[in-house]
Amino acid sequence: MATTEIKCPRCGSTQLTANKKGFGLGNAVVGGALVGGLGLLGGFFGSRKVKITCLACGKEFKPGECRNEDDTLALTLTEIKNSLNENYSPEAINNNCDLEIDPLGADAYYFKGGNKDELGDYAGAIVYYTKAIEINPRHTSAYFCRGIAKSQINDYNGAIDDFNKLIEIKPDKSEAYFFRGEAKENIKDYIGAIADFTKLKELDPKNILADSSIKLASIYLERYEKISDCTKVIENDPNSANAYLNRGDAKFLVQDNIGAIIDYTRAIEIEPDNVKSYEGRGTSKLILEDYRGAIADYTKIIEIDPKYVAAYETRGYIKFKKEDYNGAVADYTKVIEINPENKQAYYDRGIAEIKLHQIDIGYLDLSKAGELGHPEAYKAIVEYCQ
Repeated sequence: MATTEIKCPRCGSTQLTANKKGFGLGNAVVGGALVGGLGLLGGFFGSRKVKITCLACGKEFKPGECRNEDDTLALTLTEIKNSLNENYSPEAINNNCDLEIDPLGADAYYFKGGNKDELGDYAGAIVYYTKAIEINPRHTSAYFCRGIAKSQINDYNGAIDDFNKLIEIKPDKSEAYFFRGEAKENIKDYIGAIADFTKLKELDPKNILADSSIKLASIYLERYEKISDCTKVIENDPNSANAYLNRGDAKFLVQDNIGAIIDYTRAIEIEPDNVKSYEGRGTSKLILEDYRGAIADYTKIIEIDPKYVAAYETRGYIKFKKEDYNGAVADYTKVIEINPENKQAYYDRGIAEIKLHQIDIGYLDLSKAGELGHPEAYKAIVEYCQ
């Protein structure tokens, strides 16, 4: 028969007591859940006046409102009796099974940790989760939450240690593999992350995160391998502009924008007229909000290739962000001169014109964008031009 652990419907605590008209059973709380001789409880079962109180959060509720370990169906009074008999039999306690048997109150520290977690005080949460684990070294929920809290403060190795311990206790805990995989990603152990996400898929084939996580980790692994390959080329040929450009692209894709800028700059020093290097460096600067530097790079591209549409588009976007709406209009106009069917340019120029209080002109551009098939153009007309 499957075990069923009684939990508070509000906070999930197993530290509960039952009473009727003030006749308490607080001294019958053992192991973090309601226990005691069934003879003592016999007068309560079947009574509609039974009230259970959560010792962790103070919630008062009826037995039928309890939730089980899977947070699914409410327990009936009969199920409560079965739970008391089964979960806290001497055999279960002596065998130190995977139930979170908690005679010293680890759950109280666990839920205090949860409160700190909700407030964003992850360091404080870790202190309480650690105390819960000291009291109950098999408190899987405490390991799980402490691991997540450590990830929140970038202690990924510490998080991995906690998930390792959790998996040691409960090898089929699929969530542990997911979060351990994420922690491994953050220390660039993509092979280990892929292994964990693969295990997640094995344990939970319907988990929608498994495939996407495997794919993403595989992509990052490939990009870091590309960085390594480019580095080897550079070691053999320090003047290979293409190797610096490719390594810059790979660093950009793993969000190492500063490293990417360094490589793009070296590529430009070797080949001063390579627009791809300027474009890569300008985009990295844009992400880092170095708008002046980004505009300088896109302006250089335009000097090298006056018909490079993407340079005008991106420079116009940056000028718009800087509230240089006249400058943005000028760049979008150049895009339209080069490509009269560019619906995005008409849309962007229309919005910039509206920012300049040129509503009628903006309306015409938005209408043209709508005619060309821009999906947001007519909505913008309704919002800005009515």
